[in-house]
Amino acid sequence: MVDDGYLKAGVAPSYYLEGLLYNVPNENFGGSYCHPFVNALNWILHDAKKEDLICANEQYYLLQDNSPVCWSPANAERFLAATVNYWKTGHDRLQLLHCSARAQQQLMR
Repeated sequence: MVDDGYLKAGVAPSYYLEGLLYNVPNENFGGSYCHPFVNALNWILHDAKKEDLICANEQYYLLQDNSPVCWSPANAERFLAATVNYWKTGHDRLQLLHCSARAQQQLMR
């Protein structure tokens, strides 16, 4: 997404993305390659209490301003918005997931 101009470098380091996925309930994973992506992103966007998300090490909240060990909520929202935009534009790399049209429509229910 950085290489394609959807997101600035440094906005979404991989360890924060790991933290997002760590918080997604297990029942959102499984099935095709596409469905876990859609389910996880929908859970993060619509169901997660973002102020309660924790880092994968369970030592810190994931999202907080002015903390050297937390992701700023503004950058998390930038990442989520860029991810939705990337998905909705039908980007070729995401199409490699062979997602059904129905699964693609389910994102951002």
